Amino acid sequence: MADWNALTITSSPQDVFIAVMGLTGVGKSTFVTLCTQKEIQIGHKLESCTSSVSIFSFRHKSKTVHLIDTPGFNDTTRSESEVLQEVAYWLSTAYGKADAKLEDRFRLNGIVYLHSIADVRWSGSTRRSLNMLRTICGPENYDAIVLTTTFWDQVDRETGKVREAQLIGDMNKWGQLVHTSPKSSVRRHDQGYKTAINIIDGIIDRGVKYELLIQKELAKPGATLHDTTAGREAQLLWEKDIERFQQELGYAKEAMKESQQQSDGTLVTEMARLKSSINQGRAALSELYLPKKELENRWVSRNTRDVELLQQQIVKCQKTIEDLFKRSASTLSPSSNGTPPPAYSRRTSDESTASSANSLLEQERRWKKDLMAQKMAKLAARSMHINVASALFGGVSAGVAILPLLPYLAACCVM
Repeated sequence: MADWNALTITSSPQDVFIAVMGLTGVGKSTFVTLCTQKEIQIGHKLESCTSSVSIFSFRHKSKTVHLIDTPGFNDTTRSESEVLQEVAYWLSTAYGKADAKLEDRFRLNGIVYLHSIADVRWSGSTRRSLNMLRTICGPENYDAIVLTTTFWDQVDRETGKVREAQLIGDMNKWGQLVHTSPKSSVRRHDQGYKTAINIIDGIIDRGVKYELLIQKELAKPGATLHDTTAGREAQLLWEKDIERFQQELGYAKEAMKESQQQSDGTLVTEMARLKSSINQGRAALSELYLPKKELENRWVSRNTRDVELLQQQIVKCQKTIEDLFKRSASTLSPSSNGTPPPAYSRRTSDESTASSANSLLEQERRWKKDLMAQKMAKLAARSMHINVASALFGGVSAGVAILPLLPYLAACCVM
């Protein structure tokens, strides 16, 4: 059940803010669940369950700790460009304007960057994600990053140790972060509460707040993502992608000419995919120049849309549950049309059938109630995020998205 108190949370200078980052499927949402002891939606290995930046808060060591769960740059529901836009907007807006006092600025206490030790390959997505992390933070903030390996239960201990050593020793992997900043740390997370909360403890005990490079870059008047180190890194990546897609499209066109069948279905499909990828890449490049106000509009629109969709899903679940109640009642109610009761053997058979049907209805009703509870919890989490973000953003229009929902959420929490 959603915790109404969580929805009214506000931030204070003593609060701890920790970003949780990494590719989709490395265990970010599981890590957050363990720390907060609150069940949140967990995705499958390659399916993203964090489509937007989300905040999950809990009390620990007499402090309020806010875990900022971020979508992976290989997110299954959003483009790399959209993820970068949201992370950049979120961090920069909370940070404030260029003339704000340092003590008034939002600064992270640390970043937990998760990587699956079970992954055999160092994929292109992994490399890109780490590059984005480096450029978002800047070399002076590498010690803010806690490099954390997950899924140790999926490899034998010796294999895991070898892979961990390779990560640390390779300058194209974690080596640059570790060797540039002696204070950076490498930790192992065994999917249990103890290792998760120990990582949080280490960040809290350090007592440092960090001004990320992208925050300082975007605090300058009129700055866009293109003016940031992370934005320029993304530009290089996307330009290379477009060049590769164009080259592959040329090969596909040549193959089409040489093919006896000009309408080769496989080639047609591949060419359409490549053209779509080229267009997406060009769109991503143009979005690097979007003004901050447009990023804000997109953020508000996305969160409002998410909340409205969850509302609709909850109402639909509630209606289904009510319908199941009615069907269950009608199955068990005796006939009232004046006809005499059936013979004993037939009545026993009818009652058995009705009982079986009612059992199935009850099972379906419980499943729908569980589903509705999940949707309500997700709605509560999304609304809490909007509430906290609005406080951090200093009253930016993000707050508009939650105000009409407060009575509705209160009703949901007592259902």
